[in-house]
Amino acid sequence: MTISTRAPRLAAITRRSARPAPPAGRRPKRRMALVLGPLLVLGLAACQPSAEQESVRSLVNESRGAHGVHAIGDELIVRYKAQKWAEHLAATGTLSHSKLSADLDGLAWGAVAENVGRGTSIASVHKSYMASPGHRANILDRRWDRVGTGHAVGRDGRTYTVQVFVDLR
Repeated sequence: MTISTRAPRLAAITRRSARPAPPAGRRPKRRMALVLGPLLVLGLAACQPSAEQESVRSLVNESRGAHGVHAIGDELIVRYKAQKWAEHLAATGTLSHSKLSADLDGLAWGAVAENVGRGTSIASVHKSYMASPGHRANILDRRWDRVGTGHAVGRDGRTYTVQVFVDLR
């Protein structure tokens, strides 16, 4: 008899402590939020320019301001293109231009230009750009609305920067 009296109590305790099943569709949303939450945070962090990318853009705008040209803002799609190309240049140890129209899907642009360079620091690369008539012209061109910047360091320790300028329609 003691066994039969305990069994109903344990069953009752188990039933009382068990949570009722959530309404249909509720549990997957909670799981989705737990999975997507951290991904959203990582995604938003990736949307922000790195300190180095911001330094490249800041030098562009300082030079533009010193010559009476309006500052230009950052553009995520263009920054992604520039960063990807800077990483390619650093990985290969080469200096070449990208295909300018590549990786600009979803962006309505009228004109694009690119500066690519390498040196001992971001400042040294920018100084070289400003000493080169073609690179300087790209930096000071009044038609640009946005710029995407890239920065990477090669295996040889050299700094690679990429500036992609766009005229948005």
